[in-house]
Amino acid sequence: MILAVGALALAACGGSGDDDSTTRPDATATASTSPGTTSASNSQPTATTPPEPSGPVAVITDQIRQPPEGLYERLDPQVLETIGEDPASWERAAEAYDAVMLLALAAEAAGTDGSASVDEVLRLTRGEVSCEGFVSCRERILEGDQVDLDLWSPVEALDDDRRVAQATYHLERLAEGVIEGFEVTVGPFASDSDSSGTTTERAGDGRLRIGSLLPASGVGARAAQGTRAMIDAASDEINAAGGVFGREIEHVAIDVDSWDADPAGLMAATQDLVDQGVDAVITLGPTSAMFGVVDDLTSAGVTVMLTGGTNRRLDLVDDHGLMVRLAAPDDLELAALVDAIAFAGSTRLAVVADADADGRAALAGLRDAARRRDLEILTVIDRSPAAEIDPELWSNTLTEDVDGVVVLGSESDSLLALGSRSGTGPVTRPWFFTSRARGSGTASDLLARISDVES
Repeated sequence: MILAVGALALAACGGSGDDDSTTRPDATATASTSPGTTSASNSQPTATTPPEPSGPVAVITDQIRQPPEGLYERLDPQVLETIGEDPASWERAAEAYDAVMLLALAAEAAGTDGSASVDEVLRLTRGEVSCEGFVSCRERILEGDQVDLDLWSPVEALDDDRRVAQATYHLERLAEGVIEGFEVTVGPFASDSDSSGTTTERAGDGRLRIGSLLPASGVGARAAQGTRAMIDAASDEINAAGGVFGREIEHVAIDVDSWDADPAGLMAATQDLVDQGVDAVITLGPTSAMFGVVDDLTSAGVTVMLTGGTNRRLDLVDDHGLMVRLAAPDDLELAALVDAIAFAGSTRLAVVADADADGRAALAGLRDAARRRDLEILTVIDRSPAAEIDPELWSNTLTEDVDGVVVLGSESDSLLALGSRSGTGPVTRPWFFTSRARGSGTASDLLARISDVES
């Protein structure tokens, strides 16, 4: 059944998340366990899996909101100071660093900074020889090796349409008062590509120019701060090693006031980048803002490295074979979360989803992933983010048959308070959250709040 809270009802798909019509049914999942962490996979837990907690757990997927340890050590202290300590400033920062490395190495491999180098971006995630960093990988490329660049972002591999086909997600769980992390690798998806490759050609001039198109305010502004700094950090690292073709990378940075407030200004900024002769543009704009931007850039032969925008609706964009998406799509995150749900032993779920486009899309993706794992969604509470859930409705929904609660919405504190008051919180059965539930903090921040509420 579907229980509506607020005025909006569920629809089939839409928003900036995944939609049921484009989620592929043949995803697989494997586990990759870091020292001291747990693992999850499609198979039964192996003998090396740490013992499962004796009580309920709370689990949340976590996109990177702090630099990976190895990347942190590579960064100049001034870069760290520029980005600051706000976790939201680090979101998509690793993707921005990876984007610059991919563009530089692709140009070296192709022998041009023109549009033909985009094909090498794909090969750099599929090579046979693993390498890390620009210098090491360039040496391998010059020796004729097909390299596989170690990326700092969750991306493991791209499909034939340069979309993320496999990704490793970091998840955190709270069990018996202890917060611990583990990783789940999801994919690869079988490609349904009918791509004919690059359809717009642009010659290079021997100097790699990378543009950035980022918001100065509004949605994404804090993430943009980290993105700018990481583009400069990666460019400086490459330039210190001699640059690309012996010339320094040039970063052409253009900011817009916001994605939504000034669409005319956004398109003017896009044309400005084309006029300045950039070879590629790194942007993290939301799906809704990217359709016109991607078309204008790629029709001019400019490669787009999209580090944001996780909705499969972007598959519909005519990108002339020149868009590379480094943000793992929402359906991969949901598949990783469902793996964690199955590992925790929950099979009969109650779902809380926001009654907006993002919530509807997330619900469609969750249903698809749950079917692959033979999990049953018993009930859905569809709530307006501004509306309070009726306590009686909540208690009647979370019956004894429900052995797991999945929160797809962006606001979680009021739900946790309601669960605590009604005796249905994470101490009674596992709760699971997507990364949207973190708010402006980290996954650990949310789990710490859960621990405080439930203690």
